[in-house]
Amino acid sequence: MVDGFPDENGGLIEEAVELTEEGADREVQALVTRMVEEAIQYYEESLQDDQERATDYYHGRPFGNEEEGRSKVVATVIRDATQAQLPSLMRIFFGSEHVVEYRPRRLEQEAMARQMTDYIRDVVIQEDNEGFLILYSAFKDALVRRIGVVKWYWEPNVRITADQFQSLSEDQVAILASEPGVDVEILAENPSPWGPLFDVEVRRSENEGKVRVVAVPPEEFVFTPGARDLDDAACVAHVRDVPADEVLALGVDPEVVERFKGSGGRTRLSDTMAAARDISGTDPRFGRFVERDDAQALIQLAEVYAKVDVDGDGFAERRKFICVGPAFEIANGDGEPVDEVPFAVFTPDPEPHTIIGLSNYDNLKDVQLIQSQILRDTLDNLAEVVDPPIEVLQGAVNMQDVMNKERSKFIRSRQLGAIREVERTFVAPHALTMLSYFDEIKEKRTGMTKAALGLDANSLQSATKMAVAATMSASQQRIELLARIFAEIGLKRLFKGLLRTVIRYQDRARVVRLRGEYVEVDPRSWDATLDVFVNVGLGTGSSEEKFAVLAAAAEKQEMLLERGVPLVSFVEYRNTLGRMLEMAGYRNTDEFFRPWGPQEQAMWDQAQAQAAANQPPDPNQLIAQAELMKAQAQVMSEQVSAQMEQLKLQLREAQLELEAVRLKLSDDRARDKLARDTALKAAELAVEVETNRLSSQIEQDRKQQDADL
Repeated sequence: MVDGFPDENGGLIEEAVELTEEGADREVQALVTRMVEEAIQYYEESLQDDQERATDYYHGRPFGNEEEGRSKVVATVIRDATQAQLPSLMRIFFGSEHVVEYRPRRLEQEAMARQMTDYIRDVVIQEDNEGFLILYSAFKDALVRRIGVVKWYWEPNVRITADQFQSLSEDQVAILASEPGVDVEILAENPSPWGPLFDVEVRRSENEGKVRVVAVPPEEFVFTPGARDLDDAACVAHVRDVPADEVLALGVDPEVVERFKGSGGRTRLSDTMAAARDISGTDPRFGRFVERDDAQALIQLAEVYAKVDVDGDGFAERRKFICVGPAFEIANGDGEPVDEVPFAVFTPDPEPHTIIGLSNYDNLKDVQLIQSQILRDTLDNLAEVVDPPIEVLQGAVNMQDVMNKERSKFIRSRQLGAIREVERTFVAPHALTMLSYFDEIKEKRTGMTKAALGLDANSLQSATKMAVAATMSASQQRIELLARIFAEIGLKRLFKGLLRTVIRYQDRARVVRLRGEYVEVDPRSWDATLDVFVNVGLGTGSSEEKFAVLAAAAEKQEMLLERGVPLVSFVEYRNTLGRMLEMAGYRNTDEFFRPWGPQEQAMWDQAQAQAAANQPPDPNQLIAQAELMKAQAQVMSEQVSAQMEQLKLQLREAQLELEAVRLKLSDDRARDKLARDTALKAAELAVEVETNRLSSQIEQDRKQQDADL
């Protein structure tokens, strides 16, 4: 069990207390209630007032310091900055390129990771849910009210179909009953010569549930103060009013639902936040007290993700509690163990070690207040210049004529000069200078310069191409930084949660359209531990510059392919062409070029090799081969001639040596003269025979070469 329980001041009493099982439940209930109330109190005291004022600033509502008879105009600085940022953000996140994608850890996971990215982005977010509007709402909440929240969950949807069959055998009925999700009801049993036959009704239940993604209003999302991130928070809760039938659908005990009907509307401040967001000015409590159907009676529901040591092992586990009523009574016992908090939080300027950062309201509220005051004073001054005050001599002028607002009029007076206009100096030129100065401050704080919205003819007049590119790049960097922050802290977490939810709950294959083709997607074989990688805001340069680089790379790849250089294959060339089409706005590049990977490249290389082996020989190639053989024969002939000359030289040297020996030993070896002569004749005969053999061999080789040619 937990080491302590809440005291009256919100602390923990650290005494070990022996509790019964029923007491343990009370302790968990007290702890969860305390954490939720602390989170709500933190929101109402620290965040909600600023969010309401930020919403009023966005809508251009009065500040409360207006004076009767003076201008009440309000400059919409925060709204202008927000609306200037949103188009670029939505183009980045819903363009042709993958802002967030799953990265494979092994080569064989590449196709799976690509399918996961396409399925989560194109099907789960954009087809099954209104992904564009959901992220638009979250981004707008973050830019204006500091925090935008997106929640995901699995929505079960069981579809039941019923069919009736007649005259089925017992084995056939057993086969039907053995199918998963099938309930067989026997309607009638009919005798027959082959045994009993049955009339049955077969009910099939199919799980067609889907992942749901919703944008959570800021006033419904609370967390314990001091948390560094959602995973670090001791308590994260989604507190809202829902109809009674939706609470029943969550599995809450009907007696509990009946007891808390009509408990919706937890605080007055939540109503004021909803009223600030409503541009019509309607009191959000207007429809709360009208007569409702009993099933639509509002109940306060809190979906609480709290760290509580329920099993008493000394470690706090994250559990999901369904709490109803003003006291947040737990309706699902000890809660449900969970491994994640299914919320993604977006904040435009995050502060380190905190969940919520700064927004356009924090950066521009003083600018909007000052510019509004300047505009009010300027308009008041303009009104005085156009219709200046009049000084009259009391009793000498007819006051009805003075008060007449007609442009052509007569003023009756008893004395000349009894009426005159009080001159006022027109200060608009100075006011416009001040407004321009604060516009520059706004641009520096938000990064949304005139260059980001469109080239400013005054600031970029006579500028070089490099200067224009530098100005555009500098203005885009702030938007890219904002998009990268949203992707890292919000969208990355959303993609991880959606992947885990799909793998955990989608228990069947599904046929969907991905990249222009219908494919079967079965998340049960996916790897939930794949890394999520963010691509937005990487590198520098505009889209045109990146496209030019890709075009140059494609040209170089074509040249290398023509020359047969193994540095590039059709795989890399296809990737380059696909990336160029994606940058041009075409998401499905397979409509223009076939998919091409290592497997297709290997099959192509094998087909080319087989075609080359089966092709008839080229005459030019045969002539070249004959010329090569003739040259080789000429070389061989020259080598044989050299060998013959060497043999003749050796024979001559032997003759000379033999003659010298004969002269030296003529006296004492006369008896051997006949033997030596015989040996000499034999050697000469052997040389002659070898010479004739070599000549005959050379002649035969030449004839064979001529025949081949």
